[in-house]
Amino acid sequence: MDPAETLQTLAEVSIAFTGFSALIVALRAPQIGGLDSPGNRLGLALLFGWSLSALLMSLIPLILSASGVGPDDLWSIASGLAGAFFLVGGTAVAIANVRLPTTEQIGPLVLALGGALHIGVAAALIWNAIGPSSPGLLLGSIVLMLGFAAWTMLYFIFPPAQNQRP
Repeated sequence: MDPAETLQTLAEVSIAFTGFSALIVALRAPQIGGLDSPGNRLGLALLFGWSLSALLMSLIPLILSASGVGPDDLWSIASGLAGAFFLVGGTAVAIANVRLPTTEQIGPLVLALGGALHIGVAAALIWNAIGPSSPGLLLGSIVLMLGFAAWTMLYFIFPPAQNQRP
């Protein structure tokens, strides 16, 4: 499959996932205590943030290509942007989590694994940007973004016990 076709498919999947997520959140909000709690709002921001970020990262190479950027530069620029996003996004999640009440924070194991994964993917993408570039690494990171969104959606489908109403 051509990388451009894969990017278009990932963009379509991202849009569909965002819509499906909105439906799940709307249906599950009453069971998880609404969206008034900071933890639920962080979860919602993560859910939509990851799926819309996957859309954005899918479209950037297509926009660069349409602007006349060559294939080597295209993957380098897109990988650099995605790597920066992973660093900034992972840091923002960690900061937002620390500011939550202890009962609503993401568990330390999940945060540690997610942080390590963010740093590893960001490093690989930045290496792809400054070293020999390949579309595969960027495409894999977009799929990973959708994976993070799916993981976050599980929070709304199967909420932790402390967020459920008695």
